[in-house]
Amino acid sequence: GIFLLSLALFFVLSSTSILGDFSLTSRIIFGVFYGIFMSLMMLHTMHDSSHGALGQSQWMWQLGRIAFDFLNGGCMSSWHNQHVIGHHIYTNVFECDPDLPVVETGDPRRLVHRQRQNPLYKWQWLYLPPLYGTLTMKNRLQDFVNFYTESNGPIRVNPYDIMHWTQMLGSKAVWFGWRIMMPLYLFHESGLNVLLPFLAGELTTSYYLAFIFQVSHVSNACSYYNDQVRRSVIDDEWAVSQVRSSVDYGYDSALCTFFA
Repeated sequence: GIFLLSLALFFVLSSTSILGDFSLTSRIIFGVFYGIFMSLMMLHTMHDSSHGALGQSQWMWQLGRIAFDFLNGGCMSSWHNQHVIGHHIYTNVFECDPDLPVVETGDPRRLVHRQRQNPLYKWQWLYLPPLYGTLTMKNRLQDFVNFYTESNGPIRVNPYDIMHWTQMLGSKAVWFGWRIMMPLYLFHESGLNVLLPFLAGELTTSYYLAFIFQVSHVSNACSYYNDQVRRSVIDDEWAVSQVRSSVDYGYDSALCTFFA
């Protein structure tokens, strides 16, 4: 239901000429709603599909690829390597989990103790919020790096063949076409009418997903493996480490369950 509802709203809200003669402020508000529904599609359809938890067939799982690749400009293959293979096998393991900083020096974020102190970090409460607003664009650009280097942070992956490259480049072209080029050239919208609602949607999706993903694992209530000292062995079993490195919240709230 979320997939179909979101899909319908995406095309209505993004095809600005369909909205009629609305003010720029109204278009920006529509862009915010667009970002919310895009986030819900990523959380429910795409994320669950990547774990094989949407339906019982590979055909159903392809809905996640449609949502992520063609509607959001991402790459399901790259996401699978980062999230399913990297993050969920090595959750909160420093230098292994791609969702954490993976080096002791040089990362703009300091989240674990083993990262060496830097005077810059005392200002991260100011500069990290704007950076989190670029999450969606950062992920799209990172796909090119991951494909070229055949890695996802510390996670080495199998070489991508020509089919994966074609799929990745083609889906991004489709996304850019319907998201930017179609309103500009097919519906003859002004650059401002396209750019500002687009940015509103991007910021909304980025902050929505960043807050949801960060609060689940980046917390003082979680365990951070291999944080204090260098160790090559994790004592806990995998299932135990998953529980200890995660935070459950709002489980008795239907609203929180739906939006998170």
